[in-house]
Amino acid sequence: MITIGLNWSIRLNRLNQFQLRQLILCIFIYTSGTTGLPKGVVRDNGGHAVALKYSMKAVYNTDPGDVYWAGSDVGWVVGHSYIVYAPLLHGCTTIVYEGKPVRTPDASAFWRVISEHKVNTFFTAPTAFRAVKKEDPEAKLKKPYEIGSLRTLFLAGERLDPPTYEWLKEILKEDSDCRHPSG
Repeated sequence: MITIGLNWSIRLNRLNQFQLRQLILCIFIYTSGTTGLPKGVVRDNGGHAVALKYSMKAVYNTDPGDVYWAGSDVGWVVGHSYIVYAPLLHGCTTIVYEGKPVRTPDASAFWRVISEHKVNTFFTAPTAFRAVKKEDPEAKLKKPYEIGSLRTLFLAGERLDPPTYEWLKEILKEDSDCRHPSG
């Protein structure tokens, strides 16, 4: 786990005289390949940054200063965008996590990180919570952790099956305002 606590507003103020044209190419990344062969996509710095910054409030309802965690692979376009760029552009703390939802060391990994870092918004794939549910169906490993900071859970990238949705709704109602996971 790496936590970066820098005052980006001070650093950005030092860069006021340095400007980039908005259409300079920023990143080259491959799509997931879920609809066919992976395709290389080039993103420009202006439009990509504006869309990511906008989505942090409009989609994820985060505010500057919130703690945001995208439990994804940084090599995937969503992980790349929502672990690295979007939270920092919006003034949020971002969590960079190396590991899986289970066996790192156990199925409490998500709850531990949410508790230790007071995560407000968490974004991951339904598969991750299906793995947690399989190893800890009664959510006993969640019990030692205080996760009241968690306001919103977003699940995306694939279909959220009704049993996983109902399981999450049930286990989150006890100690978090996050009663309706979205997926």
